[in-house]
Amino acid sequence: MFSQTSFIQVRKLIESLKRYNRYDLKDEDDNSLIEQVYVDQLPDEGVLQLALNDNTCFFIGRKGTGKSTVFLVA
Repeated sequence: MFSQTSFIQVRKLIESLKRYNRYDLKDEDDNSLIEQVYVDQLPDEGVLQLALNDNTCFFIGRKGTGKSTVFLVA
């Protein structure tokens, strides 16, 4: 399980990923489009489930392959 300190650190990491220079995934009414554009490459949302798993998981890949998007969806 995550300690409170670990949870805060993960939340800060996710917030920093959100601020990183990338295309804005919002419509003209400022609604998030992430659920509409996210496509999981594995059956039964396998990539997302890996990100949500309690175990440590590393996502590696070239720029623009969707690594940060997985965390935005999570």
